[in-house]
Amino acid sequence: QRTKIDERGGQHPVWDDEFRFPVLDTGATERVVKLSVFTKEHRVDDLIGEASVDVTDVLDKGEFDDWVKLTRDGRDVGEAYLEMTFYAAVRTES
Repeated sequence: QRTKIDERGGQHPVWDDEFRFPVLDTGATERVVKLSVFTKEHRVDDLIGEASVDVTDVLDKGEFDDWVKLTRDGRDVGEAYLEMTFYAAVRTES
């Protein structure tokens, strides 16, 4: 999914968007959220940096809020603040 563009964000853009993702038990041992940050240019969107966040602890503890290092080609290029909350589905017996 993608956030709205912060047209005048400059070096300190703010994205205050909320996304909801279903979490399925696939038996996978690794659960990761991947974050990619782009600059919106006239002709092409240019990649600023990327991060991968292991969400195993989020699924156990219920939340995460911290700065995440963005990298590009193995180099640190900045940080993005990320907040995640996990709500367990409630099953109702019929």
